[in-house]
Amino acid sequence: MTHKHQALLFLPDALFDADIPFAQLTGWESNQQGYYWVDQNGQHHGYLGKPNGAMWHHTASQAYTPSVSNNGRTIANIYIGIWRTGRLWSFGGGEPLVVLASSGPANYSSGSGRREVLTQYVVADRRFPGPQQELDDAHPSFFGNRYYINTEVIHPGDGTALDPDVWDLQVETAAVISKHFGWSHWRNIAHQDHTLRKIDQRFAQGAPYTIRKHQSDIRVAMEPPREDDMPSYEELRTDEFDLWSDDNIMDAFDDGMFESTDRAAFELYWVTTRADRLDSEKARFITDFYSHLR
Repeated sequence: MTHKHQALLFLPDALFDADIPFAQLTGWESNQQGYYWVDQNGQHHGYLGKPNGAMWHHTASQAYTPSVSNNGRTIANIYIGIWRTGRLWSFGGGEPLVVLASSGPANYSSGSGRREVLTQYVVADRRFPGPQQELDDAHPSFFGNRYYINTEVIHPGDGTALDPDVWDLQVETAAVISKHFGWSHWRNIAHQDHTLRKIDQRFAQGAPYTIRKHQSDIRVAMEPPREDDMPSYEELRTDEFDLWSDDNIMDAFDDGMFESTDRAAFELYWVTTRADRLDSEKARFITDFYSHLR
């Protein structure tokens, strides 16, 4: 009987539904190295175990041939790059592609690091104020391989720009994974958050601490689509839309529209709208909302 780690088997359908191009290496679903996903306390739940977060790497190379197992080691769960001539590349022509390599934990990529990043920040959905400044844990050591999904993005890690399409793929893939597990964007960390020994990821996007830009883009990608009949941020700044008419402001607040706007947009309408045009209910609402923004 072939056993399969269940936690990542949702990915083919989820990536397809998100229009993310992907490939599945033969055997990725049943790959195992005697490892199980373990929770933050180090307890495993067999093939039903789940990862706690996602760790992002670069390969430190211009090209890479992904495999399920390399000399008995599972390097990563996912690879992302530009597919050409049977390999993934960091540059040039080809198809930006997500490659699924292992449903079970890697036994190499994360390596040793700091447990507190996992227990105090990742599983708490808190921002880790990285990069890491402390030496790896010792006595006992802590290895992150069974705790994190490990993704390798093909790139030399020299601070040059990551191909824009590949950047988008890693953001969209992270958003798909995070939404599936109910994670915030803070569950996605850099290898250099886990350990002082590493610098990845390091692209021109957000360099030298690229993960912060990555996390920001993941957060945006996870936001629900805006209703077509709701005004955009830009529309809020024009005179073509009367924010106060037909109870638009009440509906907008109830629908959470202002989560992606800033105080300036509100104040623009605050100072350009005469208070005597508003009934008492709207006036009270604006006062409360203004206090909320402050």
